Amino acid sequence: MASGKWRRQTFVIALSVGLAAAAGGTIGVFIPGGTRVDVLLTAALAASVAAVAARLAIRRLRGHLTDA
Repeated sequence: MASGKWRRQTFVIALSVGLAAAAGGTIGVFIPGGTRVDVLLTAALAASVAAVAARLAIRRLRGHLTDA
């Protein structure tokens, strides 16, 4: 049972990081005068923020589930 929860949490984090990186890369393309480095930095920043947000959301959900 614990391994199933771990897999779901890992999947949620990986999915949110991947989607954020794709969105950040897309936004980075539209930076005027931007270079490939700008695109990669924007994607990396978006991915790191998404990873932290997903982990905090999972912690919050875990707290609510244990209270119930």
